[in-house]
Amino acid sequence: MTPKALLLPLATRTIGGGISFVIAATLWCSLGAVGPASAQHGSRGGSSDSSEVVARVGERTISVGDLEAALAGRAGRARESAPLPGEQRGALERRIDQLLVEEVATQRGIPRDPRYLAERAAIYAEAEEKMGRLQRRLLLEQLAAEIEVSEAELKERMQGNPRRFQTRRIHLRRLVVADEAAARAAAERIAEGESFAEVAADVSTDAALRKARGDLGAQALSELPPRLASRARGLATDGAVSEPFRAEGQWNLIQRVAGASDVSRTLEEVRGPLEQELRARKAEKQLAELIAKRRTGPDVSIDENLLEALAPPPRERKPQR
Repeated sequence: MTPKALLLPLATRTIGGGISFVIAATLWCSLGAVGPASAQHGSRGGSSDSSEVVARVGERTISVGDLEAALAGRAGRARESAPLPGEQRGALERRIDQLLVEEVATQRGIPRDPRYLAERAAIYAEAEEKMGRLQRRLLLEQLAAEIEVSEAELKERMQGNPRRFQTRRIHLRRLVVADEAAARAAAERIAEGESFAEVAADVSTDAALRKARGDLGAQALSELPPRLASRARGLATDGAVSEPFRAEGQWNLIQRVAGASDVSRTLEEVRGPLEQELRARKAEKQLAELIAKRRTGPDVSIDENLLEALAPPPRERKPQR
């Protein structure tokens, strides 16, 4: 059965004042609410044209496209998945209510109310500004995707600000055990003269730490788990051992092997974000040049006399006492 054959009135309602609307069964077959069409056509459900009418409110119509736009708008983004059961009905009912409010408001002269006119102008201006920001963002993304960044440019950027690409690293040893009692027992052995490495190799419940004798190597403080980094910063001298502490579901001891030092990151470590940054900078410059060129072209003109006439008169300065 074709979608058009299913355009049967599902319900007709009459509201006071003679306003009526019809909900068509297209809502169910074209948007996949029920029936075999849903299984045959994937997440969308059917193959209806977005211009097909789902409902009428007086002389106004609500199309499949209107309904899909309402659903996407309510989600705050372009819809990528099938709507949940009942979402189409809810969106349709809300849109019908909006149109009915418009009808009643028009009958009562609301569109001529100065407050309505002022607020509508402000809403349109805000929406236009948001659309402009959206267009700019998407345009910059498109331009950036087309831009190539050379190896020389990446190296030049790194060499121009070397401190930015440095990270503080600290050399640590670590052991982990199941409970506080075991952690305190390990700390006591270290305090009595056993090396941290020997104790870690003996008691750590982590196989990798046991094999490495607790040695973590030089680690960037920013990349350590927060509680571990906090304890590491509190170790004032090489060889210092922390008190037992709980982190990541285990009891820990850490030892500072060598203090924090600034280490330059390699190009491979920063390549991704650095390329993205350079592309964005180039895209901004490219867009600025494009807009500047078009502003000076024949398509843009300003009536300076009219603009000057529209300007408010200068404020009078009050005489100082």
